[in-house]
Amino acid sequence: MRTGLGLADLSARAKFRMRGRGVGAFASRLVGDGAASRPGGVSRISEAGPGLACRLTAEHLLLLAASTKADAVEERLRSPGDGPDLVQIDATSALTNFLLLGHRSEELLQTLTAHDVTAESLPAGTCVETGLAGVQALLVRPVAQPALHVLVAWDLGEYVWESLLRAGKKLGIVHVGVEAVTALEGLSGSEGRSLSS
Repeated sequence: MRTGLGLADLSARAKFRMRGRGVGAFASRLVGDGAASRPGGVSRISEAGPGLACRLTAEHLLLLAASTKADAVEERLRSPGDGPDLVQIDATSALTNFLLLGHRSEELLQTLTAHDVTAESLPAGTCVETGLAGVQALLVRPVAQPALHVLVAWDLGEYVWESLLRAGKKLGIVHVGVEAVTALEGLSGSEGRSLSS
């Protein structure tokens, strides 16, 4: 992967959508003044293992946990202060989460999307909703590692997975197991705030 490209399927990991006027206050509690406190920003979180908070819009936050235990993560997300202005939705079965690893991720994605995915246009700690292989997708560039998350609707997952593999064939794409990804995430540091803070 140092010279080529890796692809991992992290779809089993818990994912939650937070929606409503209370998203701003929730994001501030979660990441302080981190990037996810603003639309288009991505911040690391650490409760239940490392994860990401992706601020899609002013009233929409997507949480990508490193755990497959949705119930445990959901429990940690709850706060007595959360009211009707904040709706929490378990999106684990609604979205896939594919992780492209390696410095050639941009090269692959440029063959599948018209969006500029270079580090200058989509820097570390940002996310964007765009078209990919003819379908709507969310691209998330984490803070610490040369990688990009590709999220699409679950029923489009197989099509997008195959599209990524086909496009990456000439680049020497390889499958990466979840355990390897977890090890890489551990090496990338443990900074970030707890979901319960």
